[in-house]
Amino acid sequence: MPIFIKDFKWCDSLQNVVVSIPLKGIPASKVDIVLTSEYLKVSFSPYIFECFFYQPISEDQSTCVADSGIMQVTATKMEQISWPQLMIDNAEDKSVTREIRDRSMVRLAERLQAAESAAKAGHRANEQLSLKEQMKLEDADRARIEAAKQAERDSAMRELEEFRLRQERLRQDAKRVFREEIAAEESAAIEQEEKGVKSFAADESSEEETRQVEQLTQSNRKQPISVESVLGVREPGRIGVSFTARVFPTPERESQKALEEEWLRKQAERPPSGRRHS
Repeated sequence: MPIFIKDFKWCDSLQNVVVSIPLKGIPASKVDIVLTSEYLKVSFSPYIFECFFYQPISEDQSTCVADSGIMQVTATKMEQISWPQLMIDNAEDKSVTREIRDRSMVRLAERLQAAESAAKAGHRANEQLSLKEQMKLEDADRARIEAAKQAERDSAMRELEEFRLRQERLRQDAKRVFREEIAAEESAAIEQEEKGVKSFAADESSEEETRQVEQLTQSNRKQPISVESVLGVREPGRIGVSFTARVFPTPERESQKALEEEWLRKQAERPPSGRRHS
């Protein structure tokens, strides 16, 4: 049989009612407490304390503290008035107290279930939050890795483009040098060709002039010299000089470079023409 505690104390204010229950040397860890808006139960075997409050209290704002062998319950009143007594008038009526006790147990079970559901919901919310945070971290890691890969791709593309531009510049430089060399070779060939034509024309002209002078000299020798011609004043004369035309096609125009080179070689090997003297 449980032993009901009768040596409790209580006091109140407009806001709170305070109940002090002696623990009879029992540690606070072994004390079981039930507190609802109209019922208080403090039990530790074999002792038990029950209180059916005079007015409803706020169970959410109430506190229980064990100190120096005393369990002190501070209950916040729903209505701020002074209580003339701690418990209801018919606290000795078992049917009334049983009804209050059963109603309080149902209320306590509902509170525990609500607390458990809230805890589960909070746990799920925490799991979802943790999952979202983990997904954010994974997304950030993927974005960082992708950014690093993209930076590497961009760097490789820039290097490839720079290499292509360098190669293009080298090709352009090579083309320019090649064109300059071709132009220089063509200019040298034209210059050499012009020199050859001039040299050939000069040789032909010189030979023709020499032949005409020799013919004129021989003709003068055959004619008898008269006294008048010797003593008289010689009349002025004129010597006609003509040049033989020489058409010399260039290899660029008629593709005769091989023939030209052969002719130039033969001209170089040919001995110089001798002049006849009288």
